[in-house]
Amino acid sequence: MSEGKESHARGHVLKGCIALCAIVPSTIFCCLAIYVAALFRLISPLRKLRDALTGFMDGVISAWVGVNSWLLDTLRLIEIEIDVDGSLSDRDHWWVVVSNHQSWSDVIAIQVALLRLAPPIKFVTKRELIWVPFVGLAMWLLRFPYVRRFSREAARRDRSLFDKNRRAMDRAAQQFLQRPISVLTFLEGTRFTETKHSKQHSPFKHLLNPRTGGLAFVLDALGPKASRIVDLTLNYEGTVPGFWELLCGRCRKVSLSVRSIEVTDEFKSDLKTSVIELWKHKDAEISQFRSQE
Repeated sequence: MSEGKESHARGHVLKGCIALCAIVPSTIFCCLAIYVAALFRLISPLRKLRDALTGFMDGVISAWVGVNSWLLDTLRLIEIEIDVDGSLSDRDHWWVVVSNHQSWSDVIAIQVALLRLAPPIKFVTKRELIWVPFVGLAMWLLRFPYVRRFSREAARRDRSLFDKNRRAMDRAAQQFLQRPISVLTFLEGTRFTETKHSKQHSPFKHLLNPRTGGLAFVLDALGPKASRIVDLTLNYEGTVPGFWELLCGRCRKVSLSVRSIEVTDEFKSDLKTSVIELWKHKDAEISQFRSQE
């Protein structure tokens, strides 16, 4: 029995090594392609060429996601199950996507699940990630909004913190409005853990307290183009995998429930209450997911 378990474990590690050997070179190649395109975009005097290069850079990301999707399927690393409640706008519209956050694997799962449904995904991310080799600079060149994380108390003491985030979003918005994209934001601001859940005294069973700052920035930046929010609820079967566990195929399935919500004036006027209602619905969905496992 122990030999069987050891053999099974070695199989997982082998899968992880193969997946890593595929993902790292494809990521570096895509980042280098983005660097070259960004350089030509910077020096080009032609507006049409700059716009075309921006589209090419978004296409590079879609190609990278496509490679990841193929890899997940070929190595049978994880099954991605998506359930869409109602109808979604097509790829020719702007999407604002909000989701819970459980693992570093979330971004890959969401990108793969929405690859053929949504326009190219960009997401609000913490400023520290700009230092990630290759990827950090590529995301900056793609106009991913890098924002600083700070407490409300810190913002009250130093208003410039809020203003820096506003400038980051304004910089991103200049390109967001050029062509349809999806802007993804994890409203919890960090990955869920039981320790964080307890420390926050969260009223939700499976979620951390949501923050509305990033969503408010996005809605303001996109203006009337942000007519609907795509609310995504993500749940892993069994133990939530880290990135390495995902590559090793140690999580059998991740379920994503997707619904579209109209952004009305009432929704925006009391954004905190609106988000709390979203989170109540999301918490109930996760409870339902886990009751069926």
